[in-house]
Amino acid sequence: MNETLSYLGENRVYLTLKDIMEFVALLATIIAVISIWIGINQLKIMRDEKNVNEKRMLTEYSIKVLGIFASTLIPAISVYYAKTKEGKANLDKNVPDREGYSKNRFKMQNKRKLDQHQLTEIVLCGKYDCGNILNVFEHTCVYITNDLVDEDIVYPLSTMCFWNLLNRMLFFWLI
Repeated sequence: MNETLSYLGENRVYLTLKDIMEFVALLATIIAVISIWIGINQLKIMRDEKNVNEKRMLTEYSIKVLGIFASTLIPAISVYYAKTKEGKANLDKNVPDREGYSKNRFKMQNKRKLDQHQLTEIVLCGKYDCGNILNVFEHTCVYITNDLVDEDIVYPLSTMCFWNLLNRMLFFWLI
């Protein structure tokens, strides 16, 4: 009889420990699932904050680019317009016939039969170094292409100035 009581006692202890361990395992599983859910939510929050910070940085850099654009490029365009206006009167007399033009470094074959006004614009473009102005536009395009600035902020303003300048330079006549 002693053996039977001893066996039941051990069995009861075994069953009790088994129940306790099952409860602990279930509790650990629940805690793990809750921890994973909290972790995923934290990652979503961090991703959203990162996106907001990136957008903010793009906006700040876009404003800096537009500030540089406004402080250097627009005055340069204004100076170009003023100089071309002054220079047209003097250059209109000196631009040669429609067959060709060659002066210093500027050479052009007039295959399109450009008129006097168009030739004057082209000569003035070279004379007043509008290449630097176009380089700034190219720089801006590189920023936009590589997503270094917010396209929605920079693109509309830069394209408006760019097309106005190209229209003024009459490059579309050469194409």
